[in-house]
Amino acid sequence: MGATASKAAAAAAITAALVVTAGCGGGGGGGKAAPAKGKAPATRSARPVVDAPTLTQAQLENAEVGAAELPGWTTEAVIGKGGQAPVVHDPATMPQATPGACQPLYAMSDGLLGGREPFTGVAAEWLRADAPDLGIHLVLLNLRSYATAAGAERVVTDLRTSLAACRQEFDSPREPRMKFGAARQFADPAAGDDALAYRITKTPRAADLGDPANPMLNPAHIVVVRCGTTVASFGETIPADVATPEVPTAVVTAQAAKLAKVAGRG
Repeated sequence: MGATASKAAAAAAITAALVVTAGCGGGGGGGKAAPAKGKAPATRSARPVVDAPTLTQAQLENAEVGAAELPGWTTEAVIGKGGQAPVVHDPATMPQATPGACQPLYAMSDGLLGGREPFTGVAAEWLRADAPDLGIHLVLLNLRSYATAAGAERVVTDLRTSLAACRQEFDSPREPRMKFGAARQFADPAAGDDALAYRITKTPRAADLGDPANPMLNPAHIVVVRCGTTVASFGETIPADVATPEVPTAVVTAQAAKLAKVAGRG
């Protein structure tokens, strides 16, 4: 499959299946460093949870990065800014993964709500790059605002706990024929008040593989950053025959800095 066709297929698949969430703050690091074999990934100390104003829907949309912050990149609205109308869902209504310890990991990885905590606003966009100096990237950015910084922090801590507890494959409750492999956590990115990064692969269950020698793999690299009352997630997913997905550090850094500025912290 060619790179262009693969990218188009990936975009169609993850528009409905992947939601990413990020926060604000400074610093770099897209979570590239993998843990040494047999060792836990490096975890940095989160900044104290200090309450901050909740961003409005308009502020969330204005906080999304674009060509001004990322020269050479293009954007396409997904939620807000001419995309789908923002809808605040009740996390209690989302499909539940089994075992329960995998639920926060599933929620973030499959893009339904991004966590169990109710949110107050949401904005999302595609970020695309295809140039020799940038590489080929298709990143879905999702910003969510919460009523309190403690609520936003629970999204990150729940996900961190789930990554440690959910060490096995689990079925997708939304797509019965699909399963998620065990996630691989990376060193925490140096961005925002708290952050983490991991890679996870979605694939058909063994009974539904079709051609076992050429399974349909959907690897995704996900970075989650909290800044105050906002959580931002970045997700890049591309077919395994094209490249290993990697959210660029520059994207995470630029978005964290813009969120901090909009929140009055930059």
